Amino acid sequence: MFHGEGGLSFGGVLPVLYQFKLGGPFRLGAFPTDAFRGSTFVLASAGYRTPFRRLPSLLGDRLFLTGLVEVGSAFDRLSAARVESSFTGGLAADTFFGPFFVGGSVGRRGGVRAYFIVGARVR
Repeated sequence: MFHGEGGLSFGGVLPVLYQFKLGGPFRLGAFPTDAFRGSTFVLASAGYRTPFRRLPSLLGDRLFLTGLVEVGSAFDRLSAARVESSFTGGLAADTFFGPFFVGGSVGRRGGVRAYFIVGARVR
């Protein structure tokens, strides 16, 4: 799976409330939520998911091994852009309780985060 997104505002620097944000699960996962902010952002990711095991029918369907590489930046001026990267790996499943993910992320500069997510953010 490949994914890319970006955003650009016109008219100068946006107030903090309206800035684009990166950081947190599946948006440069090795960094804290909303760690990067700016009036412009770019995010690209490449992921892979493969079936691992079958869950008991009472819990859900299949368990998947997943991997995701992300690269991106949020900035106000192009000269201030710092491209960051992150690798996320873990297990994902569609369960009786909703989508489920447990795993961790590691960043280029040593950032490490662990995730346990149940709900819509997994997709």
